[in-house]
Amino acid sequence: MIDNNYAIAITELLHFLKGFSDEELNKIPKEFMNFFEENADKNYKCNFDYNTDIEDLHLKDETYGLISMICYNYWCETPEEKKHYLDLLNECEKEYQKQISEKYNPDKLFNKNEYKYDVKKSLEITKCSNEKWYKKILSFLKGLRNKKN
Repeated sequence: MIDNNYAIAITELLHFLKGFSDEELNKIPKEFMNFFEENADKNYKCNFDYNTDIEDLHLKDETYGLISMICYNYWCETPEEKKHYLDLLNECEKEYQKQISEKYNPDKLFNKNEYKYDVKKSLEITKCSNEKWYKKILSFLKGLRNKKN
């Protein structure tokens, strides 16, 4: 039996995939789609507008992972597209790790010589000037779609 988080993620994924063309959906093996349909949470209802940006959908992290896996395995058709996609994911992961290390740097958190709270430093650490990882993936998907049209 599938974990409840993944059952909900699969339900969100299936709803998300309804926004794609039959041509794109046919690239995903039928057995895989059947697996998703069998393991989706039947009680979870997800309703979102397909015109909404992906970051505003508030999908589960597991859902984004499934979307990413489908994109890499079935929608990236050439080795160059796959390499570009992996490079994009690696870049996003490096940026995420950089943000985490800055945010939770023990030298900054536990500076023994300075006990004052500096609001400017705090805002610098929490600012995110780069595009979110899922926005980059969405842009990549849009680029693939535009390339085929």
